[in-house]
Amino acid sequence: MPSDMSDNLFSKTNRDIARTYWIIVGVVVGFLTVLNIVDRILVRSRLKAAANNNPHPTRVKNRIGQIWATATALVREAALPSVRSFTNKSTLLAMFTPLPLGRSVVVFIYMAMVAIMLSINVYTSGYWYYEKIAYRAAWVSVTQIPFVLLISGRLSLFTLLTNIPSERINWLHRWVGRVILISVLVHMALFWRGWDLSDFLQTELEIMPMVRYGFGGFGVLGWITFTSIAPVRWFTYELFYLNHLASVGALLWCLYMHVPQSAIYNVWLGIAFIAFDRLLRAILFLYSNIHTSQTSTSKSNYSLHFGHTAEINILDRKENLTRVVIKDVKMKWRAGQHIYLSIPSLRPFESHPFSISNTYEAPPPPGKEHKELGNPVAAHNGSRDLHLLISSRAGFSKQLHRKCGPADNAPVLLKAFIEGPYGSPPAWNTFETVVLIATSTGVTFTLPVLEEIASNPACVRRVHFHWTVRHVSDLKLLTKRLAKLGNKARSKGVDVLVNIAVTCGTMKTAKDGKFVVGSGDGDSFGAAGSVVSKGSEYLLLKTMDKDGVDEITPVNGDPVASCCAGKKETPAPPPKAGPCCAEPSEPQAPTPSQPAQIHTRTISTSSSGSSSSDDEAAPCCCAAATGNSCCETVCTCGFSSDDIEFSCGRPSISKMIIPPIEMAEGETVVACCANRRLMDDVRNYVGRVCDERAVHKGSGAQGVLCWTEGFY
Repeated sequence: MPSDMSDNLFSKTNRDIARTYWIIVGVVVGFLTVLNIVDRILVRSRLKAAANNNPHPTRVKNRIGQIWATATALVREAALPSVRSFTNKSTLLAMFTPLPLGRSVVVFIYMAMVAIMLSINVYTSGYWYYEKIAYRAAWVSVTQIPFVLLISGRLSLFTLLTNIPSERINWLHRWVGRVILISVLVHMALFWRGWDLSDFLQTELEIMPMVRYGFGGFGVLGWITFTSIAPVRWFTYELFYLNHLASVGALLWCLYMHVPQSAIYNVWLGIAFIAFDRLLRAILFLYSNIHTSQTSTSKSNYSLHFGHTAEINILDRKENLTRVVIKDVKMKWRAGQHIYLSIPSLRPFESHPFSISNTYEAPPPPGKEHKELGNPVAAHNGSRDLHLLISSRAGFSKQLHRKCGPADNAPVLLKAFIEGPYGSPPAWNTFETVVLIATSTGVTFTLPVLEEIASNPACVRRVHFHWTVRHVSDLKLLTKRLAKLGNKARSKGVDVLVNIAVTCGTMKTAKDGKFVVGSGDGDSFGAAGSVVSKGSEYLLLKTMDKDGVDEITPVNGDPVASCCAGKKETPAPPPKAGPCCAEPSEPQAPTPSQPAQIHTRTISTSSSGSSSSDDEAAPCCCAAATGNSCCETVCTCGFSSDDIEFSCGRPSISKMIIPPIEMAEGETVVACCANRRLMDDVRNYVGRVCDERAVHKGSGAQGVLCWTEGFY
């Protein structure tokens, strides 16, 4: 039961301070709620303007809008600067990287507020000096407990009101927890000092059970803080999560037994916030995983299913990339959101977050029927398949990849449960210009954004899509899908640039003028960012199908039969100029008098048992006609050079960001999903560009939103 001890001698001032704390929290949450409402109004007004064919629906139209845009630009610029992460790896060194400037300011203000609460109107002398200050620290500590629990839930009241998801506020959750630990330490140390001076310490521990619970609570809080540091979370997140839940329960129990009756409401309020979040999550979990299906031709016979069928196959064994397709999902989601995936047969009692790699397609009006690839007419049941692209690293993802070990690459079917969707990404189609930057599997975040824009551009007039990969073989997974999405967006009036940069397999020219790809040795030509595309001085290629033969038409040259036509990986007869993979020499720039360069390639068509879709048909590497080991190349079968640009080496951040911002006549969003250092570089660069261009400060430059997606 709670302690009967009261602090009536000093409770009035302490209660007033606790009340003031919650008034400040309420004002901040209310202000953020108003910002959320205003943002939703702006989104709707932009979509309405786009529907009315307004040429610039994202531009500011009145003085109030200009004041709002200027204030927004100032806050964004102040929040963006970051200290570049000390390392990209999840190590102890990465933990010491400071927070971005905006978050650091918030933490500093919060710590200053707590320091004022500890010291304002405090007694500086007298017999009860130590106990008075200790009681103040106790009130300050226990008053913060509900707040740290309020901002911790995935579906907390804070998230519902402000639309700030838990993954974007958990940094504050951790720092508030550390501040609580410090205030509790002050509380304990001052009581300890007072008892020690009175020679009452041993007696206090023997006759006062609440004191023992207080020491226990301090120990649990210290344990929570220690096990929440970044290296521990990265090393074994599942163990951290279970330990966190158990430790929070133990802490609340210790507080319940320790605090006086006058402050016990803080414990119950914290429990209420947890219960609210867990109840909503349980409802969402049941809604997402309980579905029905018809058992016969009769419309009245249905069977109830709990969970989903997950179709799992390997997309790329070299890169350890696994695709998971969750069947018959009835929930809605937006590009940039994520779900928590649980597969009990692999790891029970575990769920892991993964970005959704496809977009939600709204079902047709009720009762409307459709045909699917020649199948009989069927009514739409409102369900969708949800796709995940998972990179195998360790733990669950590695075990999931191993589950698909058979060489035939046949899909593996497992029972899966999902929770979500979570995340509050911006409304991508309410910006005039969208710049998407991704490295490696970060494309699982940016690709659905492009797909969503291609389906409904609304305000979007320009999209620049940049994807950086290590090896040329990575391109085979999503290249054709990117090309189709780009063409789909172009057909709706969107100017689309898709650039894929290869950092390890660098392109180079051979002695005979052919265009091949090396392995990053010293023979590679050009600096980082050299482009093989329309307008390039090196090569222009277009593909066409004629009588079942894929041909490549070089600029100012005759068609050359490609080895991409056959069903087997058999290279076409090499042209007279030399073999496909001739030994490279020093690069030579082409001259108008020289014949156009020839790019030969092979491709293996998917067999019936292949799990890859048509959109992800795997282009093969260029094979030497002499039987030597093949050399990698960028195979562009199925799309033209207008669809995708290919670059060698790491692209320049300025070249990715500056051109679209300078061309923008409305608001721009720069979204990046990559490693820590690149995201920090993008944030710093966008902030610097906004400051130099005087965004919304009378220069005419339009606003820029920087959105980075990653886990710290």
